[in-house]
Amino acid sequence: MKKTESDIKQIVLRLGGFHTEMSFLGSIGRLMAGSGLHEVLETVYASNAVNHMLSGKAVSRAVRGFMMVENALHILLMKESFRVSLPSAHETDTEADSSECDEIVEKACELYDRFVAGEETTESVEQSSILSEISTKLVATKEKLCKSRTSSLWLNFCRMTNILSKFLIAERTGNWDLHLSSIQEMLPFFVAAGHNLYAKSAYVYLSMMQRLRN
Repeated sequence: MKKTESDIKQIVLRLGGFHTEMSFLGSIGRLMAGSGLHEVLETVYASNAVNHMLSGKAVSRAVRGFMMVENALHILLMKESFRVSLPSAHETDTEADSSECDEIVEKACELYDRFVAGEETTESVEQSSILSEISTKLVATKEKLCKSRTSSLWLNFCRMTNILSKFLIAERTGNWDLHLSSIQEMLPFFVAAGHNLYAKSAYVYLSMMQRLRN
């Protein structure tokens, strides 16, 4: 009697997005242990809640908290790159000294105002040389900061949260290519954090998906 292949063999399992997110959040918490991230988050969340956030258990809070810290780091990075004065606790944004504001920032503000007024289109803004100049200057600042171990650690945190953002966008919009690329970027962090089961599963999953596409 001739054996027939089961239809089950044609089924390809998809790596669970929610648990992948949990594991990656836990990886971030593990890699940032002792960095001061716990203390920073404690200024907003209760200590016990922060423990769950850094372990990847409190997913929603962890995502919000990590994004909040990333935004604060980007503000400091912009300040370092473009000599933008930050308002003190008793100042508003308009009261902050802008005399040393970089020329690129002034041009970017003018471009933004024209865009809001309808004088510029999305395409023209994307093709603007100002955005390229901003990107180039930020890259140069990051390269300079990477010489410091502390700065390098926090820049790595920004990189991890950026990967997390791309993964969430892919999950919510159904962007398959972004889904695979973001998981691929997660792999070294899974390994570094000791999340070996997810590192192995994600690697096998990516291999299967790449063969599937071909």
